[in-house]
Amino acid sequence: MPFMRKIRSLVAWPLVILMLLLAMPAGYARAAIVSTDTILSGSGSAGDRAAVGAFLQRDDVRQQLAAFGVSDSEAASRVDSMSDVEVAAVAEKIDTLPAGQSVAVILLLVILLILLIPWR
Repeated sequence: MPFMRKIRSLVAWPLVILMLLLAMPAGYARAAIVSTDTILSGSGSAGDRAAVGAFLQRDDVRQQLAAFGVSDSEAASRVDSMSDVEVAAVAEKIDTLPAGQSVAVILLLVILLILLIPWR
């Protein structure tokens, strides 16, 4: 009898954990009705490419790209090689992205370095 209890607990606990993980919501699907005019116009991707191109033409962006060693023509060719979905994602987030690294990220890295470096 004790042997069966051991096997039951060995099987039951992983199953409980698996069921709890599967019950967690993974995300929500969003659906919307898209008109034929919107699909056929295709102006969304051209407008997004223009917005990203205008962003790349700003002086501060050019300076930052030069600091990273990326030329203007190389950046423009990379944007041209992106798919419409990628360009739309960049254009959507271009106004909300921070100009530099977030303070929280830097703070987290400093804390991790302090914890991971052994004290001598």
